[in-house]
Amino acid sequence: MSKVSIKGADTGTGVFTIESPATNTDRTLTLPDEAGEIVTSAKYEQGGAFFVRKTSNQGISGSTYTKVGFETVIFDALGEFDLSTDRFTPTVAGYYQLNTSVIIDAVADNTFVRVSIYKNGSLFATVGRDYGVSSTSDVCASGSCTVEANGTTDYFEVFVQTSDSASTVIGGNNTTIFSGHLVRKA
Repeated sequence: MSKVSIKGADTGTGVFTIESPATNTDRTLTLPDEAGEIVTSAKYEQGGAFFVRKTSNQGISGSTYTKVGFETVIFDALGEFDLSTDRFTPTVAGYYQLNTSVIIDAVADNTFVRVSIYKNGSLFATVGRDYGVSSTSDVCASGSCTVEANGTTDYFEVFVQTSDSASTVIGGNNTTIFSGHLVRKA
């Protein structure tokens, strides 16, 4: 039979307490058969999660990257998305999953649309690309990527480019969006 041993630290005066829950149901704590650290809720630091959407149309020029503006925050766990700059600036250092979808109104045949994530004002990754198939169809470019953020100064934005002479980014409840969440702390 295995034994349980509790050993106090050589220094410090804190008390370690194991307390049962206020329930009439028996509970069992089974530890894995490996060495390591047990992560508790006190040690777990939550990271940001946000979801913003475009609610009005935005005209863009052709053949140049244009920053997409967002008007509505659906949720922003730590207040890290700034609508005045259209930037997500994480306050917890780590790795983030960023997702975006941009819909362009009725582009010409064979017109491409690219959507990209910018980090600190520079192109980080082109995450989506699509082509118009008729002059009456909308085009959706969408994608995602994982980024590393330092938790202080790094920021992320969505930019779109089309090969058409001029286009319109469509706003509305379920059209052009930007979202993200912490995957793992650094």
